[in-house]
Amino acid sequence: MNRPARRWPIAYLLLTTHLPFLVFCLAGLLVVAGLVLGGVAVFGAVRISALDVGGQLLRWLALGYGYYLLRTMLPMVLVHGRTRREYLCQVPVFQLITTGVLAGATTLGYAAESLLYRAAGWPHQLAEARLYSDTTDHLVIFASYWMMLLGWMATGSFLGAAFYRLRAGGVLALPVALLLLAVNGLSNGVLSLPFIKLDLLPQDLGVPAALTLGAASTLVAVGLCWLLARDMPLRTRTS
Repeated sequence: MNRPARRWPIAYLLLTTHLPFLVFCLAGLLVVAGLVLGGVAVFGAVRISALDVGGQLLRWLALGYGYYLLRTMLPMVLVHGRTRREYLCQVPVFQLITTGVLAGATTLGYAAESLLYRAAGWPHQLAEARLYSDTTDHLVIFASYWMMLLGWMATGSFLGAAFYRLRAGGVLALPVALLLLAVNGLSNGVLSLPFIKLDLLPQDLGVPAALTLGAASTLVAVGLCWLLARDMPLRTRTS
């Protein structure tokens, strides 16, 4: 008996195989942050949130993974008979769900860290300006990380499509990507990037405006990715 075809086969595949891997990567990061925290506690004084520092590494994971989704995964999917339209419609859904799961797990990490710091009597301060003003502001922490990870992953996909389609000409997309990431930084306080620094703090905007800007930069990245990849030629290797 033949199994019925799934309605969202690409999203289902990615959610059941790639999402667990990304959660495993996040767990590894939390373990490393815990080890670093333990080392600091032994040899010095703990003053700031370890997760608030180490958690920012997640954005680079999101950027690189988003690049992989378009630069490597899209050609593989096309070879196996799927269409560009299918992929470009389902991948953003996967990214939306995945970054939400990662943001939720990170928020739980902040909650656990708060209990640990309170028990140890350590000050639980933030490393730099953030959209959230306290490490127990869990709803804003979740929204901030979700918007950061989603924006960086979508921008990575835009870069992946640019470099696959334009090859070396993909470097022309780098200034646009940097601008998108700088605007996205207003939703989480990560504003400093190579050659770009905005003299504006998320707190100056307020939570709704900051998150709206982050969402807008993400939508632009998704739109640019669509324009580049919707009719992207499939290159085959020749011997």
